[in-house]
Amino acid sequence: MTEPKKQFLKMKIDELRNDQLKIIAERENITKQSLVEKIINNYIDQRLLNDHLPELVDQLSKIDTQLQSNGRMIRQFINLQQATIDYLRSFTEDPE
Repeated sequence: MTEPKKQFLKMKIDELRNDQLKIIAERENITKQSLVEKIINNYIDQRLLNDHLPELVDQLSKIDTQLQSNGRMIRQFINLQQATIDYLRSFTEDPE
């Protein structure tokens, strides 16, 4: 393909992209500039999320482990408390 044809095709592709942005902006009732900003911000947010995702998963895993440990400790405390109640109750009951 000759260079002028390539340039023409690139120009047409840019025009189509521009038209797409206008259509989306009109449908979303926002300006083209704010749509572009929104797309860029979403891209940046996605990149930041992807960059920090392993760290977030690791933190969530640690939190999950801690919650499970806390749950076990609470169950042990409740069992100990119930055993104490049962033991103290044995002193208040009349022997048969």
